[in-house]
Amino acid sequence: MIMHSKLAEVRSSELTDEQKMIQSMVREFSRKVIAATAAERDRTKEFPAENFKQMGELGLMGMMIPEEYGGENSDTISYVLALSKIAYSCASTSVVMSVQNSIVCESMLKYGTEKEISHSPGFRRRYWRLCPD
Repeated sequence: MIMHSKLAEVRSSELTDEQKMIQSMVREFSRKVIAATAAERDRTKEFPAENFKQMGELGLMGMMIPEEYGGENSDTISYVLALSKIAYSCASTSVVMSVQNSIVCESMLKYGTEKEISHSPGFRRRYWRLCPD
């Protein structure tokens, strides 16, 4: 018997207003920005730095990081909704978003020192927002 995750069974009517807003915002961004350049990136193999900068500015690169550390403090469902909307437009972009949110951000939260995480605006911009210092 195949077990389905609770997350996969979430219906739109069960989403909070905030989750619906995130889903809608990321859907629009993904269609207008990510999808618009995906084929060209596939052809040229160019890294979409500007897209990731915009994703950082929208809070998509540190979604589950607590606000006191410069993140968005989103819940897991909001993160998965956002990730799926990015993946719909460009799978490779969603992989980078996933790695950033899971491996980079979670590792820094778990293993970074309090000083590294909380007292360095440059660190927060670099890792949560992907913006230059």
